[in-house]
Amino acid sequence: MAKKKFATKVSSEALAELRSYAREANRSISDVVDEALKSHLRMVRVRPAFRSAVEQVVDKHSEALKRLAQ
Repeated sequence: MAKKKFATKVSSEALAELRSYAREANRSISDVVDEALKSHLRMVRVRPAFRSAVEQVVDKHSEALKRLAQ
């Protein structure tokens, strides 16, 4: 897919983190931003009923999930 230029503004902190991550991962800032935007949009577009069900499960089992994460 062809890439298009666009301009936006981000905080100085976010830009510093982006540059640092891209450098550490040996990736271009463009590729990192493209991947992050796609991932974010997939996440926020999940059907509301599904998101609500997931939130209920997470709330109900938060203690068990915290223990599993350790």
